[in-house]
Amino acid sequence: MEFIDYLKNRHELQPGARRLSDVSAEQYANRLHNLQRKGIYQGQSDITDHMLREIDKEYKRGLDLYPRTIRYYIEYQAYLERLEKCQEAIK
Repeated sequence: MEFIDYLKNRHELQPGARRLSDVSAEQYANRLHNLQRKGIYQGQSDITDHMLREIDKEYKRGLDLYPRTIRYYIEYQAYLERLEKCQEAIK
């Protein structure tokens, strides 16, 4: 499952999560791509002060939108890990 697919189905996979429109899911996926392309986020499992400073310097309203994108991606990575463990347990 790709990140964008996870975002589109997040409301079914995470208890209490609200549904994201396809447009919103695409925007989050694009934000993640840009953060990675600019070297601000490289798959870390937490958000650092350094990342927040770089986001604030790079993007207008960045601190409103981009940390959430990273949180969603970290959540997605954890989902993939849980899924992999379940699949291994079935074997």
